[in-house]
Amino acid sequence: MSLSPLAAESAAALARVAPISRLAFDLEVPVHSPSHRTPAQRAAKGGEISDLKARRLRAPAHCHVFEVGSPADELYLISEGWVIVSRPLPNGRRSILDVLERGRIFGFSAAALHECEALTTAPSVIFAYDKARMMSDPRRAIRVHEQALKQMSRIHWLATVRCAPALARLAGFLADCVESGGGGEIRLDLPLSRVEIADYLELTVETVSRCITTLRDKGAVRTEGQRGVEILDLDALRGFAAGRTAEAQA
Repeated sequence: MSLSPLAAESAAALARVAPISRLAFDLEVPVHSPSHRTPAQRAAKGGEISDLKARRLRAPAHCHVFEVGSPADELYLISEGWVIVSRPLPNGRRSILDVLERGRIFGFSAAALHECEALTTAPSVIFAYDKARMMSDPRRAIRVHEQALKQMSRIHWLATVRCAPALARLAGFLADCVESGGGGEIRLDLPLSRVEIADYLELTVETVSRCITTLRDKGAVRTEGQRGVEILDLDALRGFAAGRTAEAQA
């Protein structure tokens, strides 16, 4: 029996994850000198992060940085790429807690072992820092606490978004991806596939596709390939996200 295009996309996404789930640590390279500092490290306030030795992890897309149950003794800084932090669900799906871009720190855990997992969604360069050494310096600790609070704020925002109707969820996600606050046309390369967007917003892949079609038909967006989205009317998109239209409230 042949699979529908949406089912095939879902199966392909799962297949890409399993064979390379532990490659990140096989590709680590020690970083010892300032000449190896990345732009994200140099941007760290007062050098709280960039003056600390780290291991550079080069990871392909769909690669685990850490998994549930692995030791939570390192913190990670994204130099290039994207990472999602998620928790597996009993039904085989996952709850995506955050989508992390360049410059974000992750790997926070109050326990000795991770209770969630981190997975790259694109080819990425990630720096791994010893957690105890990072937290031993007050300047670095402040930076880490700022990032932890940002992640908590993102999780609270996501909980609110997930209470909205499907179209408002997707519009809110797309509006959040827009870094510029201005109007006009904005081109996005989405960090998530439609399968991952469905997990992130707690929707089905079919619903995500229908919502994208609605936004396209309403003139708010134009799609290009699997992940390319051009925002044609940011104000309209924000209107959908806020539920100010009949379609968004359905």
